[in-house]
Amino acid sequence: MTERDPRADPLIAEQVIGRLTPPRDPGALGFLDERWLEIWHLVPPTRLAPLLAGVPEPELRALPGARFLRSLVLGDAAALPEPDDLLGAAAPRTLQERMRAAAVLARTRLSGRPAAALALADRLDAGAPAPLAGVADDFSPYQALQLGITALLANEPIRALGFLERARSARAEGRFGFVARDAQFKLALLHQLHGDPERAAEHLSAGAALPRGASWTEEWIDQTAELAAALADQDAGRPAGLRDRPLAAYGELWPFALLVQVREGLLARDTEAVERALAVAEHAGLPGTDGDGVAASAIPLGHAQLHLSRGHVGRARRAMLRAPQELLDTQLVRARIAFIAGEHAQVAAEATQGMTREPGFFRHRVELAGLLAAIQLQQGEDAVARSLMLTALQARPAIPRTLYRFLPHELTSHARASWGDDARLAALIPADYSGPGHRPLTAPLGRAIDLSERERETLELLVAGYSRARIAERLFVSENTVKSHLRTLYRKIGARDRETAVLWAVTNTHAPSRGRD
Repeated sequence: MTERDPRADPLIAEQVIGRLTPPRDPGALGFLDERWLEIWHLVPPTRLAPLLAGVPEPELRALPGARFLRSLVLGDAAALPEPDDLLGAAAPRTLQERMRAAAVLARTRLSGRPAAALALADRLDAGAPAPLAGVADDFSPYQALQLGITALLANEPIRALGFLERARSARAEGRFGFVARDAQFKLALLHQLHGDPERAAEHLSAGAALPRGASWTEEWIDQTAELAAALADQDAGRPAGLRDRPLAAYGELWPFALLVQVREGLLARDTEAVERALAVAEHAGLPGTDGDGVAASAIPLGHAQLHLSRGHVGRARRAMLRAPQELLDTQLVRARIAFIAGEHAQVAAEATQGMTREPGFFRHRVELAGLLAAIQLQQGEDAVARSLMLTALQARPAIPRTLYRFLPHELTSHARASWGDDARLAALIPADYSGPGHRPLTAPLGRAIDLSERERETLELLVAGYSRARIAERLFVSENTVKSHLRTLYRKIGARDRETAVLWAVTNTHAPSRGRD
């Protein structure tokens, strides 16, 4: 078969619509099967859906590309062709075979399994020839873009970075001109997620300078840029502005939008906003929640961080059981839980492994080093703690402004008081620092006195301004049971009433500010 130059038909959208509109052109389905990938990116699903919905399934059995396109457009992931229908045992060689290989990977990713899709890509790539000259010029960056997105969703930042760097070399014009713009914004999101705001800003600027293409996917590309910009605002201490935006609007990138919402609530000490965001996410039927990537971990990690902010270590651990255990973000939150629980050996194991695994990504490296440094400070080892943080901060021209809020309070307080002589360490703490922004990494309420978990929960809600009736509602117990907990609690901490109990909590812990019932 003669290879087609993907730029040969500038009016492909009009051709497709014309050939599919009843009475259907006899060769229309064959055309869809041969050019399905270009059609997917150039013809909006809203225009294709009514035309493809009426195509009988038997007519598509021998046309796997057309079947795949129909399934994508109609949102029927279960009906996507099996990999063997789209790709034989041999490695893809022609442009058409490579386009169908992309369908195999997309099918696996769309089923919520980006990690499995990456493994499949490795298998398909083994033995494949170098990109074909001429005809593959546009498609090779497209493949790299899809693999970069897949790696991003699989929580494999190093691999995502490599693929996306290749993808941004795509030409800005032509059938796949959107690839370079999308890759620039995905790189901005990746760098922002991992604590490199300067490089993220460079990619945002580069992407904004590229022309918008004809693909309907440009709207999704814009949403990637919006996410990266929201994270940049958050790191700079400005409101991110995504708290009330529906997560489904971000498609496969919804886990990162949820991350923004959770961080926003924690930084504002608004745990009820975090609770609402997680409840909405759990009932929204979002894709990938039962898969093997960030979508499967986003909601459990959000719950774990919420519980940690309230000092509920046991609940945080239970939430983590639902997250894929091998992901980098999962490892970071496990280390935080171990720190609060005083399990220093576990912190060391998780932190050392995490920093070795992804040494090039700043946010994870600093947060994990911060846990180790805080342990050293607890043991009186100022020099060791200082060395750990200097190593983690090396070669950094800029530090996200809000990063310190995700470090242990004892570390940030000590750095502010004792490490101001070193510019790199001083840059970690903003000049207007006035204490921790929230409490994910401080000892839970009541740790100094032997309170039960339920007594600590009751005390925390008391500090937040809840009435007895509202505490009973939140803890799923009777109001009389709450009264009993309060009597025991008051006796243990030497308080005579609610006000003195709140005063004790604020004085002896890093409690959140009072809220309204």
